[in-house]
Amino acid sequence: MHRSGAASRREGFTLVELLLAVTLGVLATAVLASLLHGLLSAVRIQATQTEGPEAARAALRQMSRELASAFAPPDPDEVPFALQHSHEPGKPSMSLSFYATVPYLPGTFAAYGIEHITYEVVHSGPGDQRELRRISVPSAGPRSGAPTTNILLRGAFRLSAAIPTQGNLEEEWPPPAMETAELPPAVRLTLDGLAPSSTAYTMETLVQAAHGISSPIERPNAGEEAPAR
Repeated sequence: MHRSGAASRREGFTLVELLLAVTLGVLATAVLASLLHGLLSAVRIQATQTEGPEAARAALRQMSRELASAFAPPDPDEVPFALQHSHEPGKPSMSLSFYATVPYLPGTFAAYGIEHITYEVVHSGPGDQRELRRISVPSAGPRSGAPTTNILLRGAFRLSAAIPTQGNLEEEWPPPAMETAELPPAVRLTLDGLAPSSTAYTMETLVQAAHGISSPIERPNAGEEAPAR
């Protein structure tokens, strides 16, 4: 028994259906290729921003700016400043943590906020491949206690910190002999770029810490007249 012509035509695809399927496939491939290209471009841009001397200079500048605004927290049980170096596998080779004031995003109620900031250097690959990470934890506000991690520098580098005290350089803070933890007088940062995986460079800065900023407004004592404006 022979099938009818209409039934035979329903078993295959028409030329229009094939062209439509091919067009949709080409469009889907083009969209996926565009998304993949954008993703790869973003990865390359991020790698450029976190590698090399320019990224190292920007990271050191940010660390210096925040260290200069370090202060002792109001809670006496909190350690105001901590510096550690380690050669144990799985631990940061350097860890530096303190409290500092940071500007809030535009449009928020307060101009500045308090954050507990930690800079740590961790191994990220073979040899001297490392990452410099900044971990910030707000002390107040809706995001209080929620850590945010940013990678500031990638590549072959070595970052060390030391506290100059009475002619010595302390690589650990607070030192074992200190009874009450306090802020250091200054911090020396040394950042070395290691060849051949990156351009060799050496950057060093001395940051004065724990210096209060006097208010430009002087309030008169009781019984004294305010200065004329």
